[in-house]
Amino acid sequence: MLVLSQRPTVPWFNQEVKSAKMERQRAERKWRRTRLHSDFLDFKAKEIQATSSIERARMDYYSTVIQ
Repeated sequence: MLVLSQRPTVPWFNQEVKSAKMERQRAERKWRRTRLHSDFLDFKAKEIQATSSIERARMDYYSTVIQ
């Protein structure tokens, strides 16, 4: 039985962050399935992109809250 926990939503989470995380997960699943070095490099690039997207969204949100 799969149990999902309900987490509180964060105000900076937007569609860009959601799609970046989905792309990262898709690339990771592909790399784990194939174990190819090229898929690993693609996964790492998507991971960096997702992290920067999260940081940018968080920074933009808190900058507007502070102002």
